[in-house]
Amino acid sequence: MDKYRQGSGLIKPKYDPRRFSYKKRFGSFPIGQVPNDFIVGEPTLYEQKFNDICTAVSTCYASEVQEGVPLSPEYTFYKTKLIMGGDYRAFGADPDSACKSHIKYGAIKRDETPYQLLINGRDFIANSDNWNRNLDEGAKQFKKFSYFKADNQNDLFDSIRAVLWENKEKKRLVMTGANVKSGWFDSPVVSKTDTNEIGSPDMFVIIGSKMLVGEPHLIANFSFGGKEKGDGGKFYFPRNIVNKYFFFAYLFVDVDPANYKQQQWSFIQILYNYVQILKNWLLIKKEKSVEPIIPIDQSNPPIAPPIVIVSPVYAPPDPPKPTQIMEQMARRVCLEEGLTPELTKITIATIWAESGMNPSKVSFPNKNGTRDWGISQFNDGKNKQGVPFWIGQGAAFKDTYEVVNNPEKCVRVMAREVKRGKITWWSSYNNGSYRQFMV
Repeated sequence: MDKYRQGSGLIKPKYDPRRFSYKKRFGSFPIGQVPNDFIVGEPTLYEQKFNDICTAVSTCYASEVQEGVPLSPEYTFYKTKLIMGGDYRAFGADPDSACKSHIKYGAIKRDETPYQLLINGRDFIANSDNWNRNLDEGAKQFKKFSYFKADNQNDLFDSIRAVLWENKEKKRLVMTGANVKSGWFDSPVVSKTDTNEIGSPDMFVIIGSKMLVGEPHLIANFSFGGKEKGDGGKFYFPRNIVNKYFFFAYLFVDVDPANYKQQQWSFIQILYNYVQILKNWLLIKKEKSVEPIIPIDQSNPPIAPPIVIVSPVYAPPDPPKPTQIMEQMARRVCLEEGLTPELTKITIATIWAESGMNPSKVSFPNKNGTRDWGISQFNDGKNKQGVPFWIGQGAAFKDTYEVVNNPEKCVRVMAREVKRGKITWWSSYNNGSYRQFMV
């Protein structure tokens, strides 16, 4: 079974007592009445490659199954970035902002989006300056009312199964996230055996339940690989993996949020919300520019005529080169792993010197007969005791196939070593050849 290149882009949600509780609003559905085999609905799978828009893809999956038409993750990612504020080039998004984009703006049909991720590039679709606001009117037809956290059972696995079954007729999928490990995809049925493998935060959807090897499994759809991967795009997760590694579980619900707050919010939730509103108000007040003062003895200036804004027409940019996509991914991983700006520059330059940002590169044999593999050129040798340095049983990578097919993990492992002060393990740093790539 092949291993898969996976997308990512999930920023783990922070604690927020204001989130709507499914259990508090709807109660707990009897878990004994939930069948082992069912599917709520199947979205039209989307390929994000090495980009960081998994939150947009997953929320579109959940909405489009209800709406009956594929929706555009590009538009949703742009709106999510607007809600988050800050630099649109910053890594990924949190699931709450992505859900709120569907509530505030809605979504547009996938076949009506003017831009495509794999053609126009990640930064282009995330930049609000590139989008025509006229699209917003059509997006309103797909607006959601609210979203709830699935918390109606004793553990997350049963909570997800119960809300899926209870909402099957309303076609409500569950959106979730985890530190996804590439080893989970050795088979469509994810192994119950836990490992110490490094994972990447990723968001995806749960579409149903299936009885396998004598126990129920949750059925997941991801934003990579399409129907060629797994069991026609489906992967099956056992209870122990879900309860240990999944961060959250949300679903869209057609409940007026204002009514819910009035009926269900506790005093603590109301107080917390007031504090957040006050903090935001103080921040806006601090950043707001000072208006000009008009002396008392002067009249107000004349009102300027309205300015007619004509939306510019953008010619599609050239598609990003594979090496550009690799460098964007590498910079994003360095940021995730907490490297300083200077260490990030050095790491990126070292990768350029080692492989030219080519995830499939294999070196000529070294003097000792070993070779270096992948975007970060990990060596396939062993120490004197026969223990693999990087590749082999018990090492960071199971085999060379994983190295050349999972460049994100390669950069992540490298970044962590660089953070520990081990940049000298890469020869292009020691011989100074990386310097020609320093920007």
